[in-house]
Amino acid sequence: LGQENKKKLKIGVVGCGGRGGGAMFDTLNADDNVELWALGDLYQEPIDMKLETMRKYGSTKDKVSADIDSRLFTGLDAYEKVMDSGIDFVLLTTPPGFRPMQFKAAIDRGLHAFVEKPCATDIAGVHDFLENAKIAEQKGLSVLCGFCYRYSEQGRALFDRIHNGDIGDILSIHSTYYASP
Repeated sequence: LGQENKKKLKIGVVGCGGRGGGAMFDTLNADDNVELWALGDLYQEPIDMKLETMRKYGSTKDKVSADIDSRLFTGLDAYEKVMDSGIDFVLLTTPPGFRPMQFKAAIDRGLHAFVEKPCATDIAGVHDFLENAKIAEQKGLSVLCGFCYRYSEQGRALFDRIHNGDIGDILSIHSTYYASP
């Protein structure tokens, strides 16, 4: 058995839009030993909105660093400031065109990362991402990519039935993903 770790895992979020808020909420609820340490976005408004929510919600309000206001960053370089703020783990939830560059910055700094899907928007970005994933593995860094269906009990049951052949041979697929406006 390992020893109990009393050190709080410091979480930084890059991209405080809708997906950033969801990832932030999930991360803060995943373990009691985490602390929301730094936030970054292009604009201040999404930071303020997500921070207010995290400070009010019962399961997350005690996990927001007391002095986080000194680590709220805006602008195109906000991701660098978040990563340089003393975090252990970064959530990369900006639009995917920024993801390969931000992922490289995280790996260069030795940070564990959650990377929202998709990891890139073009083949050059995918190649860059995969090269940096190899470096992350060599460094012993943890990387988790967003994939909502791994957390969906109904979705997993459906996929199991499909893979078990319960619906017969698949000849064609049409899929629609409904989300909020």
